[in-house]
Amino acid sequence: ARSLLKGTPKGCIRLPVRPNGWVTADATRSGGPKYLVRASVPRWRVVYAPPEPGGKGSKYSQEGTVIVRADEELNSEQVMVLHRGDVVEQAAPSIVTPQGIVRMPVTTTVVRRTAVESGEVPDPSANGQNRATVSGKTYGWVTADASAAGGPVFFKPVAEADRDKYNQQRRRRPKAAA
Repeated sequence: ARSLLKGTPKGCIRLPVRPNGWVTADATRSGGPKYLVRASVPRWRVVYAPPEPGGKGSKYSQEGTVIVRADEELNSEQVMVLHRGDVVEQAAPSIVTPQGIVRMPVTTTVVRRTAVESGEVPDPSANGQNRATVSGKTYGWVTADASAAGGPVFFKPVAEADRDKYNQQRRRRPKAAA
């Protein structure tokens, strides 16, 4: 970024853009408008948990619940596996397959929520053993939503997933006796 120092556009902030050129991001110091604002990267949380064998409940397996693949093809090489509660960043626009499956490119700076942190199991001790872990960045493709093809929804935006979890917890609370 560069700030112009002379003339009428003094104080304007200009940014380089690809493949070549410049754009005015902010002209407020010279009496103009702000053209660009900082946007955050969309973050998505894994909300899918496969039913346990026999169809009881929705406990997730230790192997993982969502496969991150090398490219947008559903049968491409497996890069890594995500678990319920993991958070990823969307890397580019999603695509929709002819079957209606929504595929999304992601970078996985995975923040793992332990079963204790997500409230799925009680904390056996307060010794700090159950902290979230962070892995290195990986680029890949995931299925965000397969509901149009009769499958599950695998991801929800972080704010929406957290709001849904909060609402479920509120419904589960027993009412106090009068």
